[in-house]
Amino acid sequence: MYSKHASQFDRLIVAGMSPEQVRVFRDIFCNPQIELHHEGSVNLTGYVTTAQSQSGRWAVAQSNWDFNPDSTTYPSNGGLMATVMCKEANDYLGNGTTGRSDVIVYLPVGIGEDPNIVSGDVILFFETLDGLKVAPGYGDFRIGAIRIDANADKGTSGWAVMNGTENSVANGGSGVDLRDKFLRQWNTTTESGDTGGGETGALDLQVIVSDSGGHSHMHELDQGSISEGSGSSVTIVTGTETSETDPGPSYSAAVQKVGGGGAASAVSIPPYRYVAMLERLNNSKYGSILSELEGV
Repeated sequence: MYSKHASQFDRLIVAGMSPEQVRVFRDIFCNPQIELHHEGSVNLTGYVTTAQSQSGRWAVAQSNWDFNPDSTTYPSNGGLMATVMCKEANDYLGNGTTGRSDVIVYLPVGIGEDPNIVSGDVILFFETLDGLKVAPGYGDFRIGAIRIDANADKGTSGWAVMNGTENSVANGGSGVDLRDKFLRQWNTTTESGDTGGGETGALDLQVIVSDSGGHSHMHELDQGSISEGSGSSVTIVTGTETSETDPGPSYSAAVQKVGGGGAASAVSIPPYRYVAMLERLNNSKYGSILSELEGV
């Protein structure tokens, strides 16, 4: 029952019910402080007017997502809940923001996540009982995370290819260039960010040569170098022949492929396939500024 219907109970007095009985009925059915509870279905055929509505509403972000700019306290780094400044819209296309005031929308995300909303994004939000506007579900991987993408494109909003340019510090990234690089897990955290390896490999080779007299001669090959890529070859510098029976002159030996047919080659890179390495950028309102300060 609704409080505006209270006056209708006066009709019971006209019908012969005592005023005290009518007052009791009015207190039971027309008390706006009593919570309404009904087990069955409630069918509403008209409009419902309410001071607060819990249905979803649309808004357009007026800036990138925000957090405390005084330090790097974005959510995954131990910060509080992030926010974004928005204007409420009429629909999912973002229409109807003209003349509307800015509102702050809170962005709750999971543990170890950061929001990924930039200016112009249309988001769905709800208003809580205490009047706060909240948009759940807009969390992404934490800033600095790396993912592999089999697509040939350059990623999505908030992510950048790790070529040292698109993920530059000025763009909210690390500036790390992973082109033609393999990733390894560090042994200790102090090794994080260290690099190593090389594009060429070196071999120490030994060749045993037998002459027609049946003597075995061992040649120590001091150095061998391998060039990387297709058509790799081996260049050998020979040493001096040694033998237990009779010393002789120096020999030059060419190392060939198994069965002959050209110079030996070595493959220094295991089988691979190119994919996109994408880095999660700090695309918050102050992200690029803080990234530059951290790099100083």
